[in-house]
Parts: sequence; structure tokens; C-alpha cells
Amino acid sequence: MFVFEQYLQKIDYGRFLTRLHLPETETLVENIEYFTEKEAEKRDEIVKSYFGEAGINTIVNEASKNLKELRDASTVLDVGCGTGFFTTKIAEKLEDHNISFYALDATPAMLTVLVKKLHRLRNLSITPLLGVAERITESTNASQEVYKSLGVVLPTHFEAIISILMLHHCRNPSEVFSSMRKATNKAGKLILIDLCKHNFTEFREEMGDVHLGFELDYIKSELSKMFRVKGLERLPESCRCEESGRSADLFVAITRVR
Repeated sequence: MFVFEQYLQKIDYGRFLTRLHLPETETLVENIEYFTEKEAEKRDEIVKSYFGEAGINTIVNEASKNLKELRDASTVLDVGCGTGFFTTKIAEKLEDHNISFYALDATPAMLTVLVKKLHRLRNLSITPLLGVAERITESTNASQEVYKSLGVVLPTHFEAIISILMLHHCRNPSEVFSSMRKATNKAGKLILIDLCKHNFTEFREEMGDVHLGFELDYIKSELSKMFRVKGLERLPESCRCEESGRSADLFVAITRVR
């Protein structure tokens, strides 16, 4: 049995969420129920249908090239990893770089799908853990207690944090950025990839989106409060759904700790 499966059995999820002192726990629980019922088992197919091979490769390549400069034995946290669709692809691309990946998500069902993948991809170093983007350090600390009993020690800070297509599901991006800053070490970096502003209001129902993407000026302004923004670039038509014909741009933001 994988250590993570034992971790899930041992953790009291209700008590775990209470310890995070979230102001909108009920909303989070609703989101977890949404992703458990509607997306967990078919999340990967949904991503493929919306981004296609070209879009997926763009995302993976953007994240990977900005992680290659990390020093040996670095730790990377993927915040809002879902089923680990992108986490596993990025980890595979950086297999020769001696990087340990950690994958955080609030939905146990999503992480369970990731664990099934890890049974097949035994060469990858990815440790799943429950948690929310607004309380990364608190989530890690709460998980640490359970993982330590299983012989696993989690980092307290990370050399890099990546977040891919997660931010538009969060009600308060500023709180998320603050949480990311707190969890990144002094020389650390953040790689953020998400949707540019679009007008597909149906995404709220189809994808459980809270925000219809973001204006780049807003992202730069919010990130600049806590990080040095080294790059902010639009990735044109990276999200192109062949089935519906809808397309939207992504952006990639690269930051360093101030």
C-alpha cells in the first residue's frame, strides 16, 4: 500500500479543515463535492478536450523550462494539482534534475486518482497532500503530523511553487498569493499559469470556475505586493476546445521572492 493511501486513512478530514481556520469552509466543502462528483474520475479527459495536445505541451514546456535552473535536490510544490495531470508530465520532463515534487489539492478524490497514476509511474518522486491554496503552510503542518508517523517528513518551505489552472477557482487571489509567499523559501520562485480574461460565462457551471480569467494588469499588481515579477506573458489561444470551438488565452507569470 502506498504511504499516501495510509495517510488518507489516518487523517480526519473534517478536523483537518477546521484547523485551517478558513472563513468560507462551507464554500470549500461545496467545491470539493463538485469536483468529487463531476470531475475527479474524468478530469484528465476534460483537460485534454479543452487544451488539446498543443496547449498541454505549451503548459508543460513553460513550467518545465522555468524549473530547470533549480539547484540539485530542490523541492517543488504544485498547488491545486487536481489529479496531477500536469504534475506528472512536468516531473517526467525533469526526471534527470533530482527534484522532489509535492502535489497539494483540497479534494481527496482528485489525489486518489493521482495515486493510481503513481502506482504506474514509480520512478517519479511526487508526494500528494491534502490542503488549500489559501493555507499552504497550515495545510503542510497539519499533514506533517500524519506523514511523520508514516516515516515521511514534509518540507516547511519550497524552492518553487507552481500553480496551473487553479487560481480561477479561488475566491480571493490575493490571499492565495500571500499563502504562496509564506510557503516559498528566501530564494524561491513562483510559476503561475492560468486563464486570461474571457467571456465564457458557462464555464462557471461547466468547470466550476469562480473567475472568468484575469486581466494581466490585475495579476501583475497583486503579485507585485509579495513577489518580484520577472516575467508576465500571454500565451495566445492556448485553451482551444475543438468540440465547442471556444478558445481563450493563457498567461504565465514568473516571480521571485522579494
